[in-house]
Amino acid sequence: MDTTVTSLSQARCSLTTLAYEKLEELIVTLKLKPGSTHNENNLQQLIGIGRTPVREALQRLSREGLVEILPRKGIKITEVEYEGGFLRVELARTLLTLMARTGAVRATSEQKQAFSDIAIAYDKVAQTPDLGSIMHLDKSMFELLCSACHNEHVCRATRLLMGENRRLRYIHFKKHADNPDIGNTYAPLAQDVRPAVVTQKKTPRTIQGGRAQGYRLLKEKLSSPAKIP
Repeated sequence: MDTTVTSLSQARCSLTTLAYEKLEELIVTLKLKPGSTHNENNLQQLIGIGRTPVREALQRLSREGLVEILPRKGIKITEVEYEGGFLRVELARTLLTLMARTGAVRATSEQKQAFSDIAIAYDKVAQTPDLGSIMHLDKSMFELLCSACHNEHVCRATRLLMGENRRLRYIHFKKHADNPDIGNTYAPLAQDVRPAVVTQKKTPRTIQGGRAQGYRLLKEKLSSPAKIP
């Protein structure tokens, strides 16, 4: 009996995670438009997952500020608030720098190799602009930083900011198509997390500079945002 209950619980958690990832991707890539309203049934049909996992995923998205749950009215995709978004990006930048610094110290040999692989992938994106690839790499980079820093608390705090962060970055990429700039910024960052010898009190220069440059590019180019498509 206990084994059966555990298996069912794990299956539900997996479906909830899958529902979250699918809905988050639709919101971040603007396929679910900011300001639009939906009901749970439509969202279930859209992603092909049942009511309970979708409901739990929506609760998480609500905590992250990507949806607003309106009692008896439906689910509203939140508008993009640029001023508040920049403040969240600023906080995310600080947390991600902490993750990169500690990850450089605590990463396993397999994780260090993964950082090298991501750096190579960023170099390729810089040469061949591909919006889908850069968004996928951003997410992979965050997940790798999260596992390499071995700090569940900073990961949990940062996850609350990453959805809106990713949506802003998608709008930025779609408007400016500057994937080469971002690729050239983040490839050295990924490489700089990789070294085994680095003190926790000294953040590698590329980590600081890369995050600062990425944040500056995002803020400057979104400061007068075009109409969201």
